[in-house]
Amino acid sequence: MAEIDSREEKMIAHMRLFRAKSWRSVRSYIFGLSKEKRLQIYEQWNKGVYPMDPCYLWAVVQKLGFVTPEQIREIIELSYRES
Repeated sequence: MAEIDSREEKMIAHMRLFRAKSWRSVRSYIFGLSKEKRLQIYEQWNKGVYPMDPCYLWAVVQKLGFVTPEQIREIIELSYRES
């Protein structure tokens, strides 16, 4: 039973780390954009009806044409290699 608890704790820690890195990567990307683009993103984000998570924020940035799915994948992969 302790082995299962340990694996579950590791899985939860990994999921939390992934989510935190995803937030950091999308926020970092947005902060690198112009003020006008950031305002567009925030306006769409605040209208959202979906759960406020980093994947949805990436979707907003992509929908507005400020990033491609390939760029998102590369940015997230890079954030994992840097840690």
